[in-house]
Amino acid sequence: MTIDVAFCELAASDREAVLDLMRAYYAEDGHEFSQDRAAAAIDEIISGNALARLWLIQGSGDVVGYVCITLGFSLEVGGSDFFLDELFVVPEARGQGVGRAALDFIEEESRNLGARRICLKVGLHNAAAREIYSARQCHEHDRHLMSKWLKGSGRPSSRTRKYLFGRGPGPGHGCRGSLPACSPPPYS
Repeated sequence: MTIDVAFCELAASDREAVLDLMRAYYAEDGHEFSQDRAAAAIDEIISGNALARLWLIQGSGDVVGYVCITLGFSLEVGGSDFFLDELFVVPEARGQGVGRAALDFIEEESRNLGARRICLKVGLHNAAAREIYSARQCHEHDRHLMSKWLKGSGRPSSRTRKYLFGRGPGPGHGCRGSLPACSPPPYS
């Protein structure tokens, strides 16, 4: 069974719904959830950070997940190189084409924004997700993703903030998909 979905650009009124979805995703996937860190990130996206886009996923009138991409650049790729940062579909909506629709949407959005490649991360324990991504021609690399938390950072300089936030906040609740409009989630 497939349900109709729509993708609603993050608006300020969606803040708590996204945080609830993030909390559920992190608990399910075994990530540490920091309310303060998550709220700060969501607030930056709402404020118009040019490096991230987040959409709520609506299916049959209910919020059934979210998807976030971050925008980057790679010399190796020869241009824009985006990252599928998070994709979460609530358990009740899985197996109904929501994830597949989200991946199609993100590929199209990334193309429209000029991306040459989309990267993603998937837990080694998540064989089902790895299989789905492989079937979509996502390839594992002979490299490991590594990261380091930077002490004393977290807020860009005023010059960087002007660059990052210069595009201004998006229209909010700009929906695309087969549903006519996005409504607030039925829960908080």
